[in-house]
Amino acid sequence: PFDKKLSPELKLEGVLIGEKLVLENHTIESVELNFDESTSHSTKVQIKLDKTRLGDKRFKKILAFFKITPQKINLTKGKVWPSKGLILLAGNLKIKSGEYRIKFKGEELQAKDLLSKHLMGPLQFSGALTGSLPKGNDPPELPDYSRDLSGDIKIKLTDGAIPKLGMLENFLTLLNPNTALNTQKEGLSYDYLGGNFKIENGIVHTNNFEVKSPQINLTVAGKANLVEDTVLAQVKAMPLQMLDKTIKAIPLLGAILGGGKKGGVIETYFKMHGKLSQPKFTMEAHKTLTEKPGSILKGLFNLPQNLTEEK
Repeated sequence: PFDKKLSPELKLEGVLIGEKLVLENHTIESVELNFDESTSHSTKVQIKLDKTRLGDKRFKKILAFFKITPQKINLTKGKVWPSKGLILLAGNLKIKSGEYRIKFKGEELQAKDLLSKHLMGPLQFSGALTGSLPKGNDPPELPDYSRDLSGDIKIKLTDGAIPKLGMLENFLTLLNPNTALNTQKEGLSYDYLGGNFKIENGIVHTNNFEVKSPQINLTVAGKANLVEDTVLAQVKAMPLQMLDKTIKAIPLLGAILGGGKKGGVIETYFKMHGKLSQPKFTMEAHKTLTEKPGSILKGLFNLPQNLTEEK
């Protein structure tokens, strides 16, 4: 044991290398720590991890540059390579309070590598978050991390699919049981899925989350409380596949709803509420019927003219 204090002029330099590190279901094939310009006041260290697996997520390489002082850990630059694409990171952590800030940007990624194996397609995201690390002896859960969480996130997925619908299955069943059954078998393909999210103390707000799909278009506006696991939002649905089949079977309906033009749209509104982990959907019939009465009335008034033009 040491019986004297370390000299403040002590400098730490060198490289530490480890291989095949395992902790529960996390593994690292190799790790390299490179210490440079280290003193008692600050330490610069470069960390490189190769072939890392964190649970079911795999990363080819992780590279991080840190500057560490007694007050703060600064991530000056971080790069993460999943199976495809690249994630850029920067941020800091105040050691005493546990407060942190982080900025991130991901491009040319695949959703299944990072979000869920039940979500497929190219992924882009960017944003900045602030918060505090949970304190206490109990293992922290999502509400603990979310309590002081604030920031902005933008997510964009294109040309992908949702092979397993999850909570969307209940929602589509309300629109049309047959459509939901077909989608359950084939999955839901989409041209675009994403939006902007603003987070304030664990409450996520959005007014432009969208799903644009050959089967259906969805727009969601509302809020979700990550701490209390609650959601309150309005969902606007336009079931395109069901509409096309209906108009083909009943051309007169298409003339009324679309004003005699192709591409008429039936908008249906729902209230999304209850638990965020298992939300409920309630149709807002009054809003669905009266949201755009003018377009339907116009179709009725112009019906004789439209039918004449189509002959």
